[in-house]
Amino acid sequence: MRNSVYPNRIIYADIIRIIAILFVILIHASAYSMSINDFGSRDWWIGHLVNSLVRPGVTLFVMLSGMLLLSKDYKLPDFLKNKIMRVFIPFVVWSTIYIIARFLFRGERFTFIQIINIFTGFKAETHIWFMGLILGLYLATPIIRIYVKNAENKNILYFLLIWFIFSSIIPIIIKYTPIESIYIKFEFATGFTGCYILGYFLSKQSFKKEFMKYFIILFLSGYLLTILLSYLGASRTNIENGENNLYFYGYLTPNVMMMALSLFILIKEINFNKYFDKRERLMKFVVNLSTSAFGVYLVQILFIGLLDSGFLGLVPSINGLFDPIIEIPINFLIVTFLSFLTIGLLRKIPIVRFIVP
Repeated sequence: MRNSVYPNRIIYADIIRIIAILFVILIHASAYSMSINDFGSRDWWIGHLVNSLVRPGVTLFVMLSGMLLLSKDYKLPDFLKNKIMRVFIPFVVWSTIYIIARFLFRGERFTFIQIINIFTGFKAETHIWFMGLILGLYLATPIIRIYVKNAENKNILYFLLIWFIFSSIIPIIIKYTPIESIYIKFEFATGFTGCYILGYFLSKQSFKKEFMKYFIILFLSGYLLTILLSYLGASRTNIENGENNLYFYGYLTPNVMMMALSLFILIKEINFNKYFDKRERLMKFVVNLSTSAFGVYLVQILFIGLLDSGFLGLVPSINGLFDPIIEIPINFLIVTFLSFLTIGLLRKIPIVRFIVP
């Protein structure tokens, strides 16, 4: 679905990217409400309801990356140079920024070996792990591209079925049943590789309008399952060992995959041209938000941390000034505004724009 103002852009891909980054910010903005309140309390439930709704954010990012990168042919040297370095350089710079921030604002001290391990483990902050995931998928892209380019739909569907079983179903069986292990190693079809290929596969399919109601039902069912299963799983672990293990928040769990898949299809099948065609300013605004999303992902945790620490002059959770119904939207709006503003400004500076791809 192309636009007359930006004919080279896929509008629904921009919309998915914007929704995904807003979901990720909201995950972090609402998580604080859960962490400081007693499990099962009213305030915990408010955070849980919000967090459950936006769990597909990371999964959508991976699906979108697969859709865009697996649809093109690249010369291997050019791909490795352009795509890998676009992720690796920001990873190094932002990891350094977060290590410095941890030193300045949390008083953490690191040895040289610890710093090396932080870099190699992609552990500078809680969200940097995603950079390692994307680098791995990018390195595999030239190989996966050959497969999806030549495979028939039924072959890709077979792969996706095997991936879903090994990545979503078997881990649940092992975690919640007496079965301790299922020792069948099919590592190529585990992890986020399936999400990557799923995004590509769905982008090549057409879905009839009369089926959209079923995808809405699928999304709502996934949301309700996320709420219920996460609560029940956390209740069990609380009783057994005092921990609050929200396993069904996982990005590859069946409930979150139901939400991500259905939302991807629902957005894909919307005719955005009738909303954006001939509206150059609106389309430019959407494109700017979309192209800033990766940079916003990198910087948003910095503002979450500053907000929680009181550095920005407002700590609603710690001071008890606001109900979570008010606090979560305030945190979300502040972090979203500052993150997009920061990335917008950095992208205008030639020397530093390479760190916010």
